[in-house]
Amino acid sequence: MNPATDDQRRVITLGSAANPLASADVTVGARFVWLGLGDGRLIRFDPRSDREDTRTGLDAIDTIAFGHGVVWTLDSVGGTVSAFDPTTMRPSDPIPVDSADHIVIGDAGLWVLSRSHGTLTRIDPSTHAAASTVQVGPNPTAITAGGGAIWVGDEDGVIRRVDEDTRQVTEVPFGAEVRGLAYDDETGMLWVDVA
Repeated sequence: MNPATDDQRRVITLGSAANPLASADVTVGARFVWLGLGDGRLIRFDPRSDREDTRTGLDAIDTIAFGHGVVWTLDSVGGTVSAFDPTTMRPSDPIPVDSADHIVIGDAGLWVLSRSHGTLTRIDPSTHAAASTVQVGPNPTAITAGGGAIWVGDEDGVIRRVDEDTRQVTEVPFGAEVRGLAYDDETGMLWVDVA
C-alpha cells in the first residue's frame, strides 16, 4: 500500500479458501519484504522487480524480524530461533529458546519474550547465543524496542523498561492492562494500546 496515495496492490497470494494459512508475519530489511509462514515457508519479495523467492521445508515461522543484517524467525512450539542470510536465504543452526512467544530487534541484539516465564532473553547477533535473561513481569502481553531500551507491557498495568546496556528494569505504572506497544524513534514517544 502506498501511504501517500492510499493505492493498494496485491503482489503475493499466500493462501486460498481451500488452503488457508495457519499464520503469517511480515518484516522489511535489506531492501526486501520478508514473509514468514506457519507452514514453514520463508518468502523474500523484491518490491522493485516484483520478484519473489521462497524457501520451503522450514520449521514453522510464528514471528519474523530483521536486524543486525539478518532475518530472524521464531518457532514458538519448537522453541527455536533461526537466523537467515538475506542473500542466500540459508539458515544458521537453530538457537534453542525456552518458552518463546515473540521477538524484537534492539540496538544490542535480538530479544526473545517468554510470556509464561515473564522473561526477556537477549541473543547476541554475532555469536547467535543467548547472552542474558531479565525478569520482566508476571504476565507480559506486549513488547517493542526503542530509545536504547526494550519496553514490555503487562496485564498488571505496568510497563517495564529494560535498558539494553545495563539490563536494569524500570517500572512505569500505567494503570491498565497493556495490549500493544510501539515506539516512535523520530519523536521518542511510546504508544500504548490498553484494554
